[in-house]
Amino acid sequence: MVEKRDFSMARTTMLRAQIDVAEAMLDRILIAIDGYGGASSAYPLSLDLSRLAGVMRIHFSLGDRHLYPFMIASYQRETAEIACRFQRENNQLTRRFERFMQRWSTSDAIASDMARFRCDAEAMMTAIRDQFRRETRDLFPLADALGERRDPDVHIDAMDAFAAAVGAQQRRGVQTLTNRLRERQAAGNEILASALQGAEHSDLAGRLQALAQTALKPEPESEPAESEPVQEPEPEA
Repeated sequence: MVEKRDFSMARTTMLRAQIDVAEAMLDRILIAIDGYGGASSAYPLSLDLSRLAGVMRIHFSLGDRHLYPFMIASYQRETAEIACRFQRENNQLTRRFERFMQRWSTSDAIASDMARFRCDAEAMMTAIRDQFRRETRDLFPLADALGERRDPDVHIDAMDAFAAAVGAQQRRGVQTLTNRLRERQAAGNEILASALQGAEHSDLAGRLQALAQTALKPEPESEPAESEPVQEPEPEA
């Protein structure tokens, strides 16, 4: 319960900041790929990938451990369903990213097959940016709106408990604060309703369902090219 309340106060600020940092790293990596100058360029690339992996793992974990549970536990069915679908999508991308890092985490791997690395890296970066775009456009506004609705609930509960422990004179002051929180609670209801209406108008649930049906599958391991059969010379007549 503490984690949900803490997240409702923090909102999506940290997640948005992580996206900004990761976007800059993606730009740096793609520029380095375009300017690749041979094996000597592979080591700096591997370092940039390692830094990106650190940010991405924190981002994936924060969503999985805090954002999605906070939204799934809400009393809003639509919000919970959307969060569940985003969480599945996030987990799929996490697994794909870890496979990518396992294959390309060293400079030797990059230098040994730069053409394949370029192809895999560009596809991976595109998938990450698509996920960032959906989070920023669809998920975070809904999470922020839900937080606006849930924060007053937490504070009102605390005020009610405090009022029960003080005398009648202090209780009047507490009640004044509680009434202000109830006004904010009502405003939060309107904010959340507007966010859900926006999600409905943009067919967010339908787009997520379509995305789930075409979810990325594990990439098959590349097979070595078959060698041409060696023809033995025909015996002389």
